[in-house]
Formats: sequence, C-alpha cells, structure tokens
Amino acid sequence: NKLVSELSYFNISLKPIMFRYSESHHTIDKVTDTIYKGIASIKHISQAIGEELYQLKDNKYDGFINLLHDIKEKTSCNTKELEILIKLDFFNEFGKTKKLLEFIPYFNGLHKAKVVNISKFDEKIEAIVAKYSRQTEKQFRDLDNEKILLEIWDSIPNEDISMIEKITYEKEFLGYISYTNPEMDKRYIMVTNLDTKYSPKFIGYCLNNGKTEEFKVYASKKGKGMSGVVYYKDIPFEEGDILFAKKFNSKPKSIKTEDGWQPIPNTKEWWLVDYSKVTKEL
Repeated sequence: NKLVSELSYFNISLKPIMFRYSESHHTIDKVTDTIYKGIASIKHISQAIGEELYQLKDNKYDGFINLLHDIKEKTSCNTKELEILIKLDFFNEFGKTKKLLEFIPYFNGLHKAKVVNISKFDEKIEAIVAKYSRQTEKQFRDLDNEKILLEIWDSIPNEDISMIEKITYEKEFLGYISYTNPEMDKRYIMVTNLDTKYSPKFIGYCLNNGKTEEFKVYASKKGKGMSGVVYYKDIPFEEGDILFAKKFNSKPKSIKTEDGWQPIPNTKEWWLVDYSKVTKEL
C-alpha cells in the first residue's frame, strides 16, 4: 500500500489486468509510465496462461471471435479460466462483460460443429443456425460456423454486468476490490472487514475513488438513545453491503479502566451515525 501511494508522486499509473498489456507478473510500460497488474495471482489462473496470452498481444483481431480461435488453438486457457478473465474485464477492448460471457457457450458449442440438434437452441438462435446450414427433421448439418457465430455475436446486446457483480468477482478472484466510479457520490461505501464483537466496526471502501477508512457504528439504543443516530440493531448490514453514509463524526478512542471507558488523548476514530443500506443496484 505504501508503494502504491507513492506512484502518483512519480506520475506512474497502476492499471488493472488487461489483454495485450498484462503478463503473469506486473508489466512495465516505460513509454506511458504505466504498470499493469499481472494475472498469475488471480484465483484459478496459472502463470503459464499469463505468458501464453501475452504472446498474442501484437496480433490484429477483427473481433472477439478471432481472438477466441487463437485462445483455443494457441493457449492452454480453458473455459473456466476464460470466464474468470472476462468477469475481471481482461478483454474489455472487445465488448462489455455481459455480452462476452453470454457469447462463450455459443462459441464453444458451434465453432467446430458440423452437426447439431435442433432442440439445442431457442427460437432466435435456431433461426440464425438455419440460415447457414442444411436442416433435417432433428438436426442442422453442414454448418457455416463463422457466419453463424458472427450473426449470434451481433444479436447479443453490448451490455455490462452490474457494479455489485463486478465487485463480487474482484473479491472472489483477486482477493481485493479495485473497482472505482468517479461519477458516483463519495458517500457510497462498501462494507469490508466487518467486526461485530463490540461496537460494530468495519473498513469502508469508497466506490468513487477506492479510498478506505475504518468506521464504527452504535450497536443499539440505550435508554432514550441519541437524537439523529441510526443503530446497527435497527439497520444491520453484512460484509459486501453498500451503505450511503449520510453523517459521520470523530471522537477520541477510548480504553476500558476501573472507572469505565476513558478517552485516549490525541487519538481519533470515525463513527458513522446516520446511514442507509442500498438495496437496489446503483
């Protein structure tokens, strides 16, 4: 974290994994002063795949279909590994994540097929396959694979997965969150490292800029409670939930003594006193 925080001082950018730029380990682009993260540390991805995909970096591809042919023929990348990389936006130059993921099963089933059962497809795909094949009672034969795949590709909307899905995949496969959206209100934070043993505390990840801060919340109302305070018991949350931080303040940290809890001089901790939980996709 200390090294990463120093990069901006030297005008060096740290970029996420990206096809054509990322190898197994971090890659340095001295022309643009950019460091691209490597893919070897991704869960379920081997170091060999990083090197094999990097060997394709200078190839010209007319579209995702051409790239998939090379991945099948020139690398050891399997479908599970390919889908993980897609979920992490590795191939974003070719389209948005939802479109790429939806296309993969069609490619796997059709890129070399010469005979397929008619019952395998829904009406939309069946009509496309029928245009470029010879149809019998139960099968399509002599398929023109490339024309079929290209029309299927064009029929899939170029849509993305949700923000929550992106963050979930990053946590699952990277072990950390790198997602940011500068257009979002800075008060949207994601709950990480939640500890509810005493007063609930957590690390809040700002979805606008990726900065983190530790927060505490009041567990439950005691007596008449405090005016304007939202209590964890009333609006509980879990790791991975997104909160809208309406109000927070700071006060000194405290330590338990024989005389009760006492403030520690020259210390500070943040308390989230008013918040709401985001229940719908932003």
